[in-house]
Amino acid sequence: MEITEFHFFFFCCVFTLFSRNDGLPVSAGPVTRFSLPGGNVVLPCRPASPLSHDLVLEWLRVDVPPSLTLFVLRDGEELKQDKDDRYVGRTALTDGYSLSLLDVQSQDNGTYSCVFWRGTQRQHQESVSLIVARVSEVNISTSKMPSNELLVVCESCDWYPPPQVFLLDSTRKDLHALTKRSTGRDGLVSFSATLHLNKATLTGNRTVICRVEIPEMNLVRESQIDVGEGFSPQEAGSLPLVISVLCVLLLLCIIITCVTVYCWRRCQEHILRKTKPKKGSGASEDYLLELFGSVETSAGEMEDNKTSEGKAEAREVHADIMNVETTGTIQTVRVNRLSKTGVEASEELADRDLTEMEKYKEDILFVGKQRGVHPALIAAIISRQSQAGTSLSQTGYGTFDHDCFGLMQINKLYHKLDERTGPFSREHLDQGAAYLRLLIDTMRKNTGWTAEQNLKGAVACYIAGPEKVIGLKYDEVDSVTPNNDFANDVIARAQWYAKNHFKMS
Repeated sequence: MEITEFHFFFFCCVFTLFSRNDGLPVSAGPVTRFSLPGGNVVLPCRPASPLSHDLVLEWLRVDVPPSLTLFVLRDGEELKQDKDDRYVGRTALTDGYSLSLLDVQSQDNGTYSCVFWRGTQRQHQESVSLIVARVSEVNISTSKMPSNELLVVCESCDWYPPPQVFLLDSTRKDLHALTKRSTGRDGLVSFSATLHLNKATLTGNRTVICRVEIPEMNLVRESQIDVGEGFSPQEAGSLPLVISVLCVLLLLCIIITCVTVYCWRRCQEHILRKTKPKKGSGASEDYLLELFGSVETSAGEMEDNKTSEGKAEAREVHADIMNVETTGTIQTVRVNRLSKTGVEASEELADRDLTEMEKYKEDILFVGKQRGVHPALIAAIISRQSQAGTSLSQTGYGTFDHDCFGLMQINKLYHKLDERTGPFSREHLDQGAAYLRLLIDTMRKNTGWTAEQNLKGAVACYIAGPEKVIGLKYDEVDSVTPNNDFANDVIARAQWYAKNHFKMS
């Protein structure tokens, strides 16, 4: 018979078909099945045509050398002697020749074949690929950026096969995040999807969804976050308005605070001017100064009330000045080549100022009677403080202390001064006497001392301040005064003046 070109082509096709796998028909290509660890999967084996029942069925894993036997069926019975230990209790036939693999494990990932044998000849073979997927928890977080944007990050690790990652808004619109993937030595994939979010990016509500999926398995994992707490895109445009409102509120708070403080101070001044301290309470310097201001006002009216001068009644004198203990000054005074110390030195200094002191005697006696303060004590303070005015500058301030004014050297830093009345005026003397009287009352109310001891303590307060004296022991009152002798020196001079022209009337 003549062999034509058609016969030759047909022969080649038949030879090629039956020359593979010893002439056995083979499926066109392996199918793929997916499973998660711990799940069950069916590996299909479905011959296109019925096979003889005398064939032996063998399921093998063929991607590892040597191949592993999962299941052998002969004459309707499973032969277990060749079964690999890793598959004992985990395999069973189902739906004809398909194999059900139970409790899938990560190491089951591979290629499997069902083979039909007649003796040593393979009659049919099909392959199936099993992919054991790995999934992990999906984490999504946010952080605020300096540019007033919100950085959204979705990340996870140990995935297989490689997943697809999307960042979506609440309407499921893709926000086109930047995704980076990395594959470890074990073939597992990690990823990180980042998105810079601003008010124009997000639509719908404030939810961002991270969607991770493996399409071949219809496997989806999602995690979402509300970005409202970290960033509010809808309100970002109103930020200037919010700042403006806050500034206005802050300004109002400042104004209200200033008005409140001003009113409170005026109220306190009014109370302090009208109210005396309660018995037993401490007379602070601030209180004395405020109350002293009200005394000055009454002193300013004295000149207008000279017609009632003779009718003024002397108030109670709190102590007998002649009975106050004193050690005099610590200075040494030379008289006719003789040295005097202590009380004698104080008396000598008082005597030296007597001529000048006589100029102010009438005013000293008047304010002493008005304030209930011994005139000799006023004269003694004038002698100690300004040497009866001889040590004052032309402006009326002290030569050595430019903050102290007038005969009684009243400090402008702590007292309200009216320089228009003059440093030698009756008003000035009344201001000093009023302050001294207030100190006497303060000592009486804050110590358990005798009247004479309180008088000496008040003299120490005159120069040092009540806050430094109150609380000291009686014999310590001069420890806080200049030269540590102010109170003793003034008392000694006062006792001398009391015996010489400045008696209490």
